[in-house]
Amino acid sequence: MSTVLTVMFSGGIAQQGWSGLQTAQFENAITVGGLLLTAMSAALVGWALLHVRKASLLDGRLRSAVSG
Repeated sequence: MSTVLTVMFSGGIAQQGWSGLQTAQFENAITVGGLLLTAMSAALVGWALLHVRKASLLDGRLRSAVSG
């Protein structure tokens, strides 16, 4: 998220007296960074769900092959 902030925000983050443009840039950068972080988290959860499902199906097949 800091990379998004760096790209989208001009000026010093610790500087006093931000202009209206800098305030808007900061708000937009935080929003975009948050959305990107949310999208990446959702993709990771989706990937994990697919792999857990695949492992569960494989485990079921192995159990039936061993017992039957």
